[in-house]
Amino acid sequence: SPLVTGEPRLGFYAAAALSTADGHLIGLLCVGDRTPGKLTSQQREGLETIARQIMRHLDVEWATDASFEALSDQTEALRERGDHFQLLNAIGEATRELSRPEAIMETSARLLGEHLGASRCAYAEVQSDHDTFSILHDYTDGCPSTVGTYSLEVFGPRATAEMQNNRVLVVRDVDTELQDDPGVAMFNAIGIKAIICCPLVKEDGLRAMMAVHQCTPRNWTENEIFLVQETVERCWATIERARAESTVTQTQKQFHDLFEFAPDAIIMANSEGSIVLLNQQAERLFGYERAELLQQPIEILLPMESRTAHVGLRKA
Repeated sequence: SPLVTGEPRLGFYAAAALSTADGHLIGLLCVGDRTPGKLTSQQREGLETIARQIMRHLDVEWATDASFEALSDQTEALRERGDHFQLLNAIGEATRELSRPEAIMETSARLLGEHLGASRCAYAEVQSDHDTFSILHDYTDGCPSTVGTYSLEVFGPRATAEMQNNRVLVVRDVDTELQDDPGVAMFNAIGIKAIICCPLVKEDGLRAMMAVHQCTPRNWTENEIFLVQETVERCWATIERARAESTVTQTQKQFHDLFEFAPDAIIMANSEGSIVLLNQQAERLFGYERAELLQQPIEILLPMESRTAHVGLRKA
């Protein structure tokens, strides 16, 4: 497993552990920045992901028997993964403040489609029957939009099986690979000649999908497939977090409204007996402004003869 370290003062971060199977260190993956700063959890995850991918493609023969051509291929793969890391980081930054799932997926689809030079990038929500799905928004580049409602079944048994079993659908040439599949007609009808489609399957079945389309056959690389998967996983994680935060915010508002507009006076004090919270009814009942009571001893609200000490607080 790659070890990610950071040095905020110098503004660079390093993922160490690019080693061969027998433990020989063969390199370090370093990411630099002109501005000192701390490594965010999302950046750390991205760096670890890239390091794992690099180690997966490097073995002990790399350092001894690899040809110059193989080394060039590895160098190009590293460059591509670096570009992918930048995209994932850009998507994270662009969606950080977004709360609506539609906005998160719309932004992510656009950035992913632009990065891959894809004809279209679309996302869809699947209804409870796990077959009917609605494409809510798609990024397009020179091709018609596919926004609308569809049945997964009309895309053929292969696509249906891959989605419902939580497997990525990868087709590089629709007419060649799906020529005997009933779904080929539907793919052609909406201008899809190549596709990467990632499902989201939860305990209750297929919930959503995100797909990259090409209007011409395309030889998707393993790195591109990995990038789409990683983007989709992060998008859905962002959506789940946004929904959780929204639920917390809504719960807090409900509590506030129940407390603030309760028909009875409610007053809360800390362990030292100082008033820290009160509602509108308490203000009306005791005749004090809220600012006058906060941080005052709660005994100020007792009848004068019951107080343990006189507190000089002017009554409104």
